[in-house]
Amino acid sequence: MADLDKLVEELSKLTVLEAAELTKKLEEKWGETPNAKVLEAAGKEAAMDAKGKLEAAGAKIEVV
Repeated sequence: MADLDKLVEELSKLTVLEAAELTKKLEEKWGETPNAKVLEAAGKEAAMDAKGKLEAAGAKIEVV
């Protein structure tokens, strides 16, 4: 069985473009589209993480 904690850790390191490419590859392998709500949540988490990193670097970010 896969080490799920390790898998989560590795997936958390993906860029948005890498996550999109992974989604395409999984669609091809599994023959279906991943759940839209899961993808939406992952996108929001990635956006908030990027916002936090930019703000930590001194950028001023406004979410609209």
